[in-house]
Amino acid sequence: MQRLLRSDVRIHPTSDDLALMRIVAILQYLVGGLTLVLAAVVLPGQDETGRDAYLALGGVAVLLAGVRWLRPVGTLLQARLSNVAGLAFIGVIVAVSHPVGATPAFYLWPVLTAAYFLRRRDLLIVLGLFVVTFAVALWGWGDQGGRAQVYVPMILVVVGVTALVRLLRESLAEVIGGLHHTASTDHLTGLANRATFEAMLAREMARARRNGSALCIVALDVDHFKAVNDRHGHATGDVALRRCAAVLASECRGVDLPARIGGEEFVIALPDTELAAAERFAERVRARVATATAGDDAPLTVSCGVAGLRDDHDGPAQLVALADGALYEAKRSGRNQTVVARPGA
Repeated sequence: MQRLLRSDVRIHPTSDDLALMRIVAILQYLVGGLTLVLAAVVLPGQDETGRDAYLALGGVAVLLAGVRWLRPVGTLLQARLSNVAGLAFIGVIVAVSHPVGATPAFYLWPVLTAAYFLRRRDLLIVLGLFVVTFAVALWGWGDQGGRAQVYVPMILVVVGVTALVRLLRESLAEVIGGLHHTASTDHLTGLANRATFEAMLAREMARARRNGSALCIVALDVDHFKAVNDRHGHATGDVALRRCAAVLASECRGVDLPARIGGEEFVIALPDTELAAAERFAERVRARVATATAGDDAPLTVSCGVAGLRDDHDGPAQLVALADGALYEAKRSGRNQTVVARPGA
């Protein structure tokens, strides 16, 4: 239960979650409605009023299942309201049931749905509503004996099962998040890998074209890195790459995307950045790498190529190739410098 009370940093419902919640709600209403209708028909010892109430509530539940089926996937607010409506509906079922029997078990459905899909804050609200609606259903209507003996065990069961489901859900989210992180990052430097960079760059290019904003990238290559490995060993070379990556990460803004795309080559996407600002960024990184590694076993210098998004670029590969061309020009011109790909280059 302690983890349920901590701030929620893990589970945030996506559009796929909302679509699945809709299907779950349809099934819950449908199964619950059919169960009520069946109970009205086969359970012995019911008076006519109780049987009619079960039939009416079962019909309403099936109708609600149909309504959810016809309506498209809604928003998170609609999903929350649907969950609250389910709690209220189950409260009515419990209130008209004499004896209560197994009807409180219906509460597990909306509460466990909240435990799996919603944020912790929402789950705590649902649990509070469950406690209140269940109490109102038992004590608010009619005179039913042994209500405390029904109420307390059911509260303990629902809260206990909910906590277990939530912990399992968060553990699953943590594993999936770890796998996603492993698949999207470079294991040596912790920066984004090539696949992640290209996907993010494609999205930034589309955004830049929609908004009419600038987008630049900087391609960066460690000078004479093969000599570092040959002279000092690959372990020292790995340390040098991590040092270079740390400088990149420290110079980047939150919206920038630094990545290692292979060997000793890095690339940084700079959204909302003009060529002149991108060139200043590259020069700042180049100077900082030289300063930060000056006292290392393998001091480093880097060469940089800068390119900006053009109207004739169809995809990320063309923009990266343009920056690479500027980078190779920097290396041909003596290394440890920055070259900007000018219009028409």
